[in-house]
Amino acid sequence: MKVVYFPWLVMTLIVFCLSYAGGKAKPKHLIVPNFLVMMGVVENLSLLTQIIMTYKFGTWRFLAPILIAWILYLIGNPVFALVFN
Repeated sequence: MKVVYFPWLVMTLIVFCLSYAGGKAKPKHLIVPNFLVMMGVVENLSLLTQIIMTYKFGTWRFLAPILIAWILYLIGNPVFALVFN
């Protein structure tokens, strides 16, 4: 297979399978929260890929909004944890 057309979908399915397998292996394992935590990594990787590809292909007018969205995403996670913890 030379091309994977939906790499983030494949990664999401792998993360779900890992979370589901963990739920079957350990009864106390929480499938949904663990899946959401692992999806945070996939989300950051996809945003970073979008930033790199936007920079590489020279669509400068889209680079600033994507960078702002990623920075707000990074700021929003700890703020949410502090406010709702």
